Amino acid sequence: PKAVLKTYYDTAAVNDLEFHPTVGLLASASKDNSVKMFDILSLQKSSGTGGPVKKSMKAITETCNVRSLSFHPCGDYLLIGTDHHIIRLYDLGTLSCFTTNLTAPVGATSVSSSHHSGQINQVRWNSQGNMYASGSKDGSIKLWDGVTGQCAKTVLKAHNGTEVCSVRFSKNSKYLLTSGKDGIVRLWDLVGGMRELRSYIATTVTHADRAAGKNYPEQKYRLQACFSSTEDWVIGCDERSNTAVIWDTRNASIQQRLTGHSNVVRWVSASPIEPLIMSASSDYRARLYADSTIH
Repeated sequence: PKAVLKTYYDTAAVNDLEFHPTVGLLASASKDNSVKMFDILSLQKSSGTGGPVKKSMKAITETCNVRSLSFHPCGDYLLIGTDHHIIRLYDLGTLSCFTTNLTAPVGATSVSSSHHSGQINQVRWNSQGNMYASGSKDGSIKLWDGVTGQCAKTVLKAHNGTEVCSVRFSKNSKYLLTSGKDGIVRLWDLVGGMRELRSYIATTVTHADRAAGKNYPEQKYRLQACFSSTEDWVIGCDERSNTAVIWDTRNASIQQRLTGHSNVVRWVSASPIEPLIMSASSDYRARLYADSTIH
């Protein structure tokens, strides 16, 4: 195992992490109602390894739990999703905060229809920076115009009415990958008007599910999903088997289960350039799966 280069401290549980796209910053979203930005380039100036860094170089204080964050591709702006139902956009140069446009989109019945009605579980920009997506505890997925802040599209009850856990754009921004507490990962066609193309299922519906009136394998935890580096695979989590699951993107067949964790796999992330997958679990371990273990 590699030595720990540096430990960055927050004052509460960390919900989300993201590297700045152009400079050496790492941002954290925390349950202490803050976003903190740490200078990772200071590693090069440090003579030791593994030493704690307790002070961030920049911080944003919110009024409630910060669940998710996402840097704009240019690096000048930061989206934040919190326990509040309205998404925040921060100018990182001035730390000015902007909220999504309150003007109702064409066809909306009310101004409130441009906002979520529940906590924001995840926000993510697309690679061009002209659009972002959000998934909420209210069960809906929303697409937003990255320039005007207008809500462009809403899918209600996108995951059988359960909360939406994660949202990810494909590299060409033509598709959106989402996961929900219904235990299903879904692929949406954005060019075709937010039409569902595929569903990826890791486990079967049990008698207990049906007895509870559910025709899907409902999950207890908010689990993530992502694309592989080539986007030939979709990677998600199976709460019931403590594994990460790899599906074929085109036909939704399970290609492999990544084992080794002794508790629920909560998060998966794929390298953007290599066949590497990182998983994080409630067993307090992160595992890296390389090309020798992935086929």
